[in-house]
Amino acid sequence: MQLYTGRFLRYCTIGVILMCIFVVSFLWYTCSNEKCLLNELQIFTSGKNYTYQAPWRRLKANREIISNWTEKKYIAESNKLDFVKSDFNIKGSDVIVFLHIQNTGGSVFARHMVEDLALERPCRCKKRKRICQCYRPNNFGSTWFFSRYTAGWKCGVHPDWSELSGCVDRMMDEDEGKPVKRRYFFITVLRDPVKRFLSEFWHVRQGQSWSSSRHWCDGVEVTENELPACFDRDDLSDLTLEEFMKCKHNLAINRQTRMLADLALAGCYNSSLSKDDRDLIILTSAKINLHKMSFLGLSEFPKLSQYMFEETFGMKFKVKNSLSHDSLNRSARKELFKEISAKDIENIKRINYLDIEFYHYAKELLFYRFEKLKQNNPHLEDNFEFFDKSDLSSENWAEKEDFIDNLLD
Repeated sequence: MQLYTGRFLRYCTIGVILMCIFVVSFLWYTCSNEKCLLNELQIFTSGKNYTYQAPWRRLKANREIISNWTEKKYIAESNKLDFVKSDFNIKGSDVIVFLHIQNTGGSVFARHMVEDLALERPCRCKKRKRICQCYRPNNFGSTWFFSRYTAGWKCGVHPDWSELSGCVDRMMDEDEGKPVKRRYFFITVLRDPVKRFLSEFWHVRQGQSWSSSRHWCDGVEVTENELPACFDRDDLSDLTLEEFMKCKHNLAINRQTRMLADLALAGCYNSSLSKDDRDLIILTSAKINLHKMSFLGLSEFPKLSQYMFEETFGMKFKVKNSLSHDSLNRSARKELFKEISAKDIENIKRINYLDIEFYHYAKELLFYRFEKLKQNNPHLEDNFEFFDKSDLSSENWAEKEDFIDNLLD
């Protein structure tokens, strides 16, 4: 009897061990992505162990801890993640994917990509049409650039990270008629949050409200109940800034942070999380995804951004500083801001606090990458005129975009 009991206990012990191995292996396999990175993120600070728990639980970590982790974790590993010279192969199956955020100057930048790059096979843009054909030099019918100017809005109008990352491969397979194993190099352009918010307000008053846009998250289309419309009238020419800021469902608020975050981590648009918890997840996810961008441009620094793009992808624009600002639009810009008070600016900053923090982080990252590029390229001053930060704000893609009708988003 004791013999059988001993065997039974040994078998039970072995079974438990095997089950534990299976569970650990399963979790290791399924958690090899950023969702699980956010689910059980261990942060050590001041001798204490903090846990950033799953989105469906109550979060205990505070904003400072998460921000510190993001900076230390990803800046420390920048040699791997923040490369400044990619191995992009235009003759292979690599694709540059432009995540285009409204009112950031992205239309100006994307247009110059299809018109002004010195390529072996230049993009062909038909007059009176916004769609261009950017085929590979050695493969007619296969494109190396996925953007509004090459594919239209096939993944939705101004798709965010959640929409674009889950759509682009399927759309390209449909366009090329067969499944292809590709590498995707995501790029984006950001803008000063206050000016971007005011620019979107101006666009909405001009009728560019994007009210017909569909939104997808985690493979499911967002319903009107989850994302109600802010304004119930067609003519918004008399829309006030106060009214624009007051609607809590206004997607213009913190748009840049939200569009670069994986919204599924925060329960998409119908979340049971508190506002603080949701904001914490979205901001952290956006920072993580920002490091995944092969190229990050800031509209306030076009010279630097253009040069970083050229060095990253090994492509050159036909004219140095071809994305220069049109000074004729300065008087028109003044009309947009002349009735904006200091109190309005403070209110815009208050409601766009995620974008304020995110843009500051993006600016530091851009200059960090540039400094790294200078370290790796001792002949930088021979290839590009020497400049300092004060010289980089003289031109602005976004301000040019604001007042050119055929470039409106």
